[in-house]
Amino acid sequence: GQAQFHSQSGLPRGWTRSNLSRWYRTPQRELGRRLIIARSPATHGARQTSQEASVTDTTNPPAQGQILRPSELPTISRAKGVVTQPLVHSDRGSTSLTIGISTFQPGAVIPLHTHNVEEAITILEGEAIAIMNGQETTVRPYDTTFVPPGVPHHFRNDSSSEMRFLWTYGGAHVTRTYVETGQTVEHLSREDRRIAGAPDA
Repeated sequence: GQAQFHSQSGLPRGWTRSNLSRWYRTPQRELGRRLIIARSPATHGARQTSQEASVTDTTNPPAQGQILRPSELPTISRAKGVVTQPLVHSDRGSTSLTIGISTFQPGAVIPLHTHNVEEAITILEGEAIAIMNGQETTVRPYDTTFVPPGVPHHFRNDSSSEMRFLWTYGGAHVTRTYVETGQTVEHLSREDRRIAGAPDA
């Protein structure tokens, strides 16, 4: 039934502040490794049984948050005049996101392509031409494009200044299919970079 709370303390009926204090002192590493079923002291035996029956994973520690600083991370020659810096990806523990920053020199472009997952791109610096839905649109800082899977698109820097954007994919496994050839490659793989004209691919 619905939990009942003491009108003054706000604690569940049957609990004391001592009970609550002991519960919060449980080490964080233990909280991350087992299912916690909070019950009143009257059902303590049932709680113990639930803990013993819960799934325990001692081989994989709980995921850790990370601070990713671009100044400390490597870059990749993405295409002629384009440098990319991967930030969040599967090698860093991501299971559902791929994020990075790309910088386009004046005149730089990546060929028209599609992806297997959603993509969002936010302009951070400069100005770009976004080609999507068969139309060309000028985009500037903080303008954001949303591209569903399978929709052809690309960006071109027609300006005389550097252009930089943040890209986010809705998946940890990303592929790119080049529209002109129909070839599908792994995102940022050597073949992907070679097709786009990276000088060191």
